[in-house]
Order: sequence, then C-alpha cells, then structure tokens
Amino acid sequence: MRKRLKRWIRGDDVVLPVFAEMIELMYGSLVPLIASVVGLHLIAVFAGFRTSDPLFVFLAVFGCCIGYARIGFGLAYRFRRRRWLDRLGARRWQNLYALGGIPYSLTNGLLVVVAMYYGDPYVFAWCGGFLIANAYGLVMYVAVRPAVAMTQVTLTLLPITLVCLTSGRFDLTILGLNLVLAVVALMINLRRQYLTIREMLESRRSLERFATTDPLTGLLNRNSLLRQIDDPERCAAGSRALLFIDLDRFKPVNDEHGHQAGDELLAQLAVRLRRCIGERDLLARFGGDEFVIVCESRTAEALTGAETLATRIRDSLDEPFRLANASVTIGASIGIARIPAGRVDIDRLIGEADDAMYAAKRAQRDPAMATERDRQEMAA
Repeated sequence: MRKRLKRWIRGDDVVLPVFAEMIELMYGSLVPLIASVVGLHLIAVFAGFRTSDPLFVFLAVFGCCIGYARIGFGLAYRFRRRRWLDRLGARRWQNLYALGGIPYSLTNGLLVVVAMYYGDPYVFAWCGGFLIANAYGLVMYVAVRPAVAMTQVTLTLLPITLVCLTSGRFDLTILGLNLVLAVVALMINLRRQYLTIREMLESRRSLERFATTDPLTGLLNRNSLLRQIDDPERCAAGSRALLFIDLDRFKPVNDEHGHQAGDELLAQLAVRLRRCIGERDLLARFGGDEFVIVCESRTAEALTGAETLATRIRDSLDEPFRLANASVTIGASIGIARIPAGRVDIDRLIGEADDAMYAAKRAQRDPAMATERDRQEMAA
C-alpha cells in the first residue's frame, strides 16, 4: 500500500509521456493564478485600509509575494530551454509547483481566520469568497496531479475548519461540519477528474503510438522518424549522424523457418538495438529488415560517435537469436551519413546513408560498415 501511494504521489503510476503532459497541463493554470494574485492584492488594499490590522496586511502581502514567485515558476517552465522532460525533470517541476502551493494555500486559509476574529462581516465575506474561489477554482486546474491538488485544498480549508469546530459556538460548529463535507466532496471530485483526465491522455497516447510506431517492434515508424529528424529542437541539439542498417542473412531465416520466426527475430533485434543507443537517439524500423538510427553527440564529433555505435551494434549481433524452433545468427551492413546543421534535406540524407550502406555490403570488410567519408574515398 505504501509503495502504491508513493508511486501515485511521484507520478510513477503513469508512463512518462502522459506524466509529462500532466505537468504541462498543471502549469497551464497560469492565468487563474494571476487572477488569484490580483484578488489577493484587492483584499490587501481594501481590507487592509478597513481593518488596519498589521497581521492581516502581513498575511495578504506575504501571499502576494508567494503568488508572484509561483507566477515566476510558471514563466520559467514555459520558457525553459530544455523542452522535453525526462522522468526526473517532470518530477522536479511537479515538486516545485507543490512547494509553491503549500504556503500560498495556507496563507489564504489563515486570512479567513484573522478576518473572522476581527469581526467585520464585509472583510470576512471578501476573504471567504476568495478562499472558496481558490479551493474550487484554481486548485481544480491541478487535478491532473491529485496529490498536489488535495494538499492545497486541505491547507486552504483546514485553518477555518479547525477554528469553527473548536469554537464552542453552535453556528460555527455547523459551519465547520459543512466545511468538512466540502473538503470530502472536493477530494472525491478531484479523484474523478484525475481519472477522467488520465484516461483521456492515455487514450490519446495510444492513438498517437499506433500512428507513429511500428506494431511489430514498437520502434518509431518511417513517417515518425522523418518528421522528428527535421524537428527544430533536435536540429539545434548539436552534432548528429544517421545510421542506415540493413540486416544480412535475414531472408534465409524467413525462407527456412517461416515469417513468424522472422517477426520474432525482428522483435528481439529491436530490444538489442534499444540497449545500444543513447537516451536522446532516435531508433526506427524503416521498412522490412532496414533500421535507421539518428545519433546525437554533444561531446564528440558526430561521425566518431556513430562509428562507435555501429561497432557496438555489430558486437550485439554476435550472440545468436534464440527463436521458438531454431537458433540463428545474422549480421548487419551499416552506412553512416553526417546530418548537416539547420534545415535537413531528408531524401538526400537517406540516400547518402543508403549508398554508404551498399558500399559496406560491396566491400565486405570487417567490421562491415562505411561512412560517407569512406564512400567518397572509394569513389576517388
């Protein structure tokens, strides 16, 4: 139970793309957050002049400062340089949002308590309306991460609820009980919203995966790869190279053991290729027994990194593939082409890598791979 709760709080109960999109939706609540801070400003000015209570003014000003900090976090998220999120990055942004929401929600709750003790019904009505607007409005935008939302709801309504329940007055006790029911109703609503949003995001993710991945291997398909090669963020990422991989001795596997054995081999091969590539590299099944890898290198020259990767791939193919009714060994011819900076002519790039791959097949050298530079030297 503890492990399940921990996974739920950390966001490990959903796949990374869905979790990252939840964080995106959570930080999309910037406009209602700005409206909330403006409302808190109005309370600080008008109620402050009406009560002249230094504690009340301090809480309102402190809440405004926390609100400005949260707006700053939201802007930092929107204009961050690293657009894609890994699991750790998404979790950090979630924690940052939660840490900003804790003092902001608690301040809102304490404002209502101070207003109630001051005894001015107008000030109490202003602060109470502001509290309900935050509890039912702003916090509901955070339903995509229910642990964060439930914490903020609880801290917003807890101070006034405890004061009412311990006041000893019948009318305030009834108000406190109503607030308890309001908290419970909010929790149930948050959970339902979360499940609905999660189901929607996972359904959309499934449709996107069906459209962008190869059903046999689970790798990117041809169209998805071609679209991502020319992505502006990846174009500016650093030195890149493309590896075009064509399997050797794959056709005899299909002929001797059947197409089912060939499909099983391709699925196992995809697993081995995934182990070879880096976190930011792209891996796709280009068609039939052809695979393409886009290798990114931030610290080394692209062709050097790609040649190292090609050697690692060939080493991974030395171990036989254990199929249902046979054990087979295949090889691979690998062609490498540098991806130029800026706009990419994809057809030309694929053609260069394809030519380099066929040069490797013709050369039949060990290891059987040829770079664009090798092809040019052979032509000369």
